[in-house]
Amino acid sequence: MIPQNCVFEYAAKVACGSIAKEPVPPPIPPCVPGYYTTAVNIHNPSLKETVLWVKYAHAPQATDYANPSIGGGISPWFKYVLKPDQAMELDADFLLFAAKHGNITLASFAKGFVVIQAQVRLDVVSVYSAGPMESVVGSRVANMGFVATMHTERVPEHKIGS
Repeated sequence: MIPQNCVFEYAAKVACGSIAKEPVPPPIPPCVPGYYTTAVNIHNPSLKETVLWVKYAHAPQATDYANPSIGGGISPWFKYVLKPDQAMELDADFLLFAAKHGNITLASFAKGFVVIQAQVRLDVVSVYSAGPMESVVGSRVANMGFVATMHTERVPEHKIGS
């Protein structure tokens, strides 16, 4: 399935998962040790039901900048329907779902973009939060610390062909 008759596109930056405390093997992690979450909130402000299409574009950490094929995997499109004034949220569970369907292998920390296309303007806001990790047992995060920071950001629309 591919989007049809879409006019607007939104690309919401996502960063989810954990980065272990030192020592960390190379490459250098993209963020300091801690636990990170992103939730992309989507609201349909129009007076009619709308179809939206969503995919995940993975942005793995580069290790070979001489490689011209440096980009990550892209999931297939997923179709959703929002009634007037209805909202939905996409978070780390969506990244895992999309990665599975796109044969994308994710590490304990995943980043990239949730790409949304729609026929009408949407309200798209990303909510970012992060906090310390108190301990890591093997590959499992245990006793996560409390949220240390939170930020919201409105995701701008881009006009695309109809």
